[in-house]
Amino acid sequence: MSACLALFLVLAGALDFGVDWSAFKAGGDSSRVEFFYAIPYDQLSYTQTEDGGLVAGFSVGLEFAGLDNGFRQEGTVFKRASIRSHLEAFEARRSFVDGFSVTAPPGTYRMKIVVAETSLVAQAEGTREDTIVLKGYSDGLALSSLQVGSTALTDTATGTVSVIPNPTHRFPDKGLEALYVYYEGYNFSADSNTYRVRAAIFRDRAGKPDTVVQTPALSKPKQGTAVAYALGVSVAGVEPGAYTLGVELTDVATGRSVTGGRDFLLGAVAPEATVAGPALDGLLPLERKYYDQIQYLTTPGQLAYYKALSDTGKGAYLAKFWSVRNLAEFSRRMETADVKYRQPRVAGRDTDRGRIYVKYGEPDAVEQKVIETETRPREYWHYYNTGYLFVFIDIRQDSNYRLAWTNAKEEPKTGFESYLTVQEQEQLE
Repeated sequence: MSACLALFLVLAGALDFGVDWSAFKAGGDSSRVEFFYAIPYDQLSYTQTEDGGLVAGFSVGLEFAGLDNGFRQEGTVFKRASIRSHLEAFEARRSFVDGFSVTAPPGTYRMKIVVAETSLVAQAEGTREDTIVLKGYSDGLALSSLQVGSTALTDTATGTVSVIPNPTHRFPDKGLEALYVYYEGYNFSADSNTYRVRAAIFRDRAGKPDTVVQTPALSKPKQGTAVAYALGVSVAGVEPGAYTLGVELTDVATGRSVTGGRDFLLGAVAPEATVAGPALDGLLPLERKYYDQIQYLTTPGQLAYYKALSDTGKGAYLAKFWSVRNLAEFSRRMETADVKYRQPRVAGRDTDRGRIYVKYGEPDAVEQKVIETETRPREYWHYYNTGYLFVFIDIRQDSNYRLAWTNAKEEPKTGFESYLTVQEQEQLE
């Protein structure tokens, strides 16, 4: 990989997405591991469809490998995300949520999920890794993983209840009355047709659990030796913060109990505030100068999201933004663009050549031509690793070269295509 392409990828950024998993008994001692992922709409790059909508392609790859056994499963699926407009998606805080499952025996596993954009013009990808321990179900009373969400659905045909997972485990503190937790219990005694369940929400205070919500022990009916249920737990009046939702199941016939928990965030405790980005105090003066000038690298949706944040939220967003990008290189490009491409009353970075330079870096080759029939000079910028070509034309013959054509699909139509010669139009089609 050339240095030019490497810098392009760094400035293009990394996909940020949430991943969650839960394990349920599949048969014998094996577990059915359900994976869910959520990709915020503004993390993807879109192309326009014929009906005026926006669509983005991406792939989801999984590696699931046993560290203490020979089990291994891997594969990649290809997906398409669509939105009507950036504004609608921003107002609805759209995320693309999907899932898949793997059945595996007990053991310790390494999980790796990679989400990558699949269009020729989009380079971003993101990776999430975790270590997962799957226990067997033959040693007495057992509890599945807990799935926590803000919505529960009931199948009217079967009466079963499920929870819509929230892979980020982050919930708003406004307008949310309850959280729902789905659980399954196994190996109950057949001598009783009921079991007890209770739930609690607690947080850690100086190493000690502080319970803020606790339900009474509820008696629930059961048939056979296994149970499945979605329990609602009120969060009304709970302050924003980081919490754990715990569940305890008790076998009435034997008196034995089993517990489990799931962490979640309530309200404006965005993890972005703790993302390791470049601390303002540690920035060089040049880096500080351009720290919030992200409009040169973001999509319209990302920029709209950023502008709608509070001052605190913007600070957290910037810390996260620069944690996956090269701020020093971006600052250098901004300075270089201002020197090389400045125009009267227009900063170099805001000219067409300057903007492309800041976003994509130094071209691998620049051809300068004068078309006699048009008498307008032009420049062809080539980026060989990505295959991008940018055609700039000095339309007014004032040395302000305007972008007339490019094959970079993430760039909008320029409006200057008519200045291309017939020969150029044939060659560039």
